[in-house]
This record gives sequence, C-alpha cells and structure tokens, in this order.
Amino acid sequence: MSGGGQQATTSLWSPPEEGMIKINTDAVVVGTAGVGLGVAVRDARGQLLCMAARTVAAAWEPDFAEAAAAWMGVKLAVRMGWRKIWLELDALSIVSKISKAVKKPSPLFAFINRILDAVKSLESFKCTHVARAGNVVAHGIAHIYPDGGE
Repeated sequence: MSGGGQQATTSLWSPPEEGMIKINTDAVVVGTAGVGLGVAVRDARGQLLCMAARTVAAAWEPDFAEAAAAWMGVKLAVRMGWRKIWLELDALSIVSKISKAVKKPSPLFAFINRILDAVKSLESFKCTHVARAGNVVAHGIAHIYPDGGE
C-alpha cells in the first residue's frame, strides 16, 4: 500500500485523480431505533459507480457506526477489485484512527483493524476528512432504510 492516511479537511467534494476511485461513507444513528450506513463510490469524472445502504437494528454510538460505514465502503471496493482507493468521511475521529494505522483490541477497532488489513494489498490508499457539506451523497444514502435490514 502506498499513500496512507491523511487528515486534511475540506468542505467540498472533489474528484479523485484518474485511475483512482473515491469512497464516501456516512452513518446515521436514530436513537435506539437503529443505524443507517451509506456508501457512495465515484470515479475521476464524478460518476457514481455504485452505492450501498444498510440498516442495522442496534443502538450504536456514532463513532462505531461511522467506522462500520467506512469498513462497508472499503470492503465493497476491495470486492469490486479496485486497487487505488481514496476513503473520505465526515467523522474526523475515525479518519484519525485509520490514519494512525494502529490496531487495538476493542469493538470500535474491530472495524478499523479490518480496514487496515484490507488496504495492505492495495496499490494506493488514502483516508481524508470532509465536512458534512462535502459528504451529502453518502449522508443521503445513509438515510435510506431498505427493507429487510439486519
């Protein structure tokens, strides 16, 4: 893996470089009613390549939900065979944990650890923070509640 984590913050969505895909993720916690996870994957032209939404019937903490959404996005990209990935989310604490690339034994770090393991085989990977205004697509997807959630 080249690249690595970065904590630069931007307020607007920007496309990845040619040959790279950009994964934006977000999560919404609806009290004790459940959690929505959203993923948007786009190319250098800003074209939406795919998206994913998932609901979980659980009362998760926001950071746990954000880490789960980030893992869902990375897992999707790896399964699709993409080798150059830019992960971007609006949860600075999760970006920081991924950027530090330190594994820890905790429920939250179960998702972080999976991300770190998955990106080892990639050509390049970076993880950055974006303000909510630059993450509106993933935010909207996270609010989709498909039938048959977990």
